[in-house]
Amino acid sequence: MATQHSSHMEALRAPLTTTTAIQPYKATAFDVWALGITIVIGGQYFSWNAGLVAGVASNAAAIFIVGLAYVCLVLSMAEMTSTLPFAGGAYGLSRCCLGYFSGFVIGCCEALEYIAYVSTSVLMLGEMLQIVLPAITDALLPVAWLVIYVVAVVIHIYGGCFFWLFNRFVALLSTVLLLAYCLGSLPTVSFTSNAGGSDNMFVGGFSSFFTTMPLAAWFFVGVEVLNTVSNLVQNPRDVIPNGQIPCIFTLFACSIFVFFVAVSLPPGAVNLPSVVAVFNSGYMIMFGVSDDVATLLSLPATFATIFGFILAYGNILTALSHSKLLPAWLGIPSKKYHTYPWALIGGSVLGYLLCFAVHYHASFGAELFNICMFFGFSCYIAQCVGYIYLKREFEHLPRRYRSPFGKGGVYFAGVVWIANLVSIVCCQKESAFVCSVVASILGVLTIYYYGYAKHRQTFSDDERQVLFFAHVAKSVSRRSGSQCLTSSSRQSKQA
Repeated sequence: MATQHSSHMEALRAPLTTTTAIQPYKATAFDVWALGITIVIGGQYFSWNAGLVAGVASNAAAIFIVGLAYVCLVLSMAEMTSTLPFAGGAYGLSRCCLGYFSGFVIGCCEALEYIAYVSTSVLMLGEMLQIVLPAITDALLPVAWLVIYVVAVVIHIYGGCFFWLFNRFVALLSTVLLLAYCLGSLPTVSFTSNAGGSDNMFVGGFSSFFTTMPLAAWFFVGVEVLNTVSNLVQNPRDVIPNGQIPCIFTLFACSIFVFFVAVSLPPGAVNLPSVVAVFNSGYMIMFGVSDDVATLLSLPATFATIFGFILAYGNILTALSHSKLLPAWLGIPSKKYHTYPWALIGGSVLGYLLCFAVHYHASFGAELFNICMFFGFSCYIAQCVGYIYLKREFEHLPRRYRSPFGKGGVYFAGVVWIANLVSIVCCQKESAFVCSVVASILGVLTIYYYGYAKHRQTFSDDERQVLFFAHVAKSVSRRSGSQCLTSSSRQSKQA
């Protein structure tokens, strides 16, 4: 009888925790790999090149160090997912190991990071569209932003088979265009002629290296999102790590390839930091086309990044609303498509408004990436702490995968993230402005939590199903440690 009741309850919950819309679709490890490519690859097409102001060798070292930190982080996250797959991003385990308030702040920071990153990418795509279509004046840019958001959100709301097949298409198209740029440019690359010589290897010394190091994250930021799709795939303990691990190694290899080719082509590494579309010079040489036409080939990857990150903040906002940390209407599913349109729309409206703030406030626009990555690096540190906590308290739980770098890799990644945070807070031209914006956001979150969310929060069904199991397993094994998960009623009284 208990088994039949459990099966019945799972059947009732299924429409609320999956995105299988009109046509049932079982996402595979290849789909997870493609989603990671979709989310990240746009950052390899643009903006990372600003770090070349520190010199070619300096920027290469930053990309390598940050890339290794992402590899270590992703491998540790794959281990966590293979143990406790939770779709709420970093905040679920953070509530457990850092406390309820810290978990809430980290969840909101992660969502804000992705919303801000999408805004940055939408603005970049709008700038590219102006190059291709001069008829898009500054007055029409808000319309272009709106169309971009609407198209991406509609695909997400529809969901199901169409979503995953579209994701495959944009991932493969963006990857093919990247490989075409790299491989097609090899006959004309000349590192000696275009890298700027010995004078352009280290510009500004260690200070310049440390200041520009956060820009290397453009190559990889977003790959950590893949653990938030645990509720969209069957058997996430196996499927997500099997897609996530090859994804980070693909991105790491592409970053090295793209960097080498980019600095070895005209207009040369000295002039590259100010270029909008990095791949244009290669496409122009290969295909004999104008700069405007070459820009067209960078549009798919830029849209892909927007498309991918929208899923990320939609999932996190949904998870937070299901825990009653955010208004419940954000987590209401579509009766027809069984996706979560209000979380997608709510996050996108905030991002759209952010586009206006960036466009009409020059200093804010210049520092949006640093604000975004302050939240990102903070979440990465929380995930490193969560991994250490999981290893210490729940080593007895079965794992489908173990990170080969273990705690050592996480400590290395944590040091890199802390160094990047210090760079953002202390070494940027507008560090005071960044700190004031971050402090204001954290202040608002604190007031909101203690004035509203603290007295309403509970555990979502997913948290009970995944994280409460960890607490039970911990109790059975008689391990000592903080009692991080209790029943929903007791949790509400203690919070």
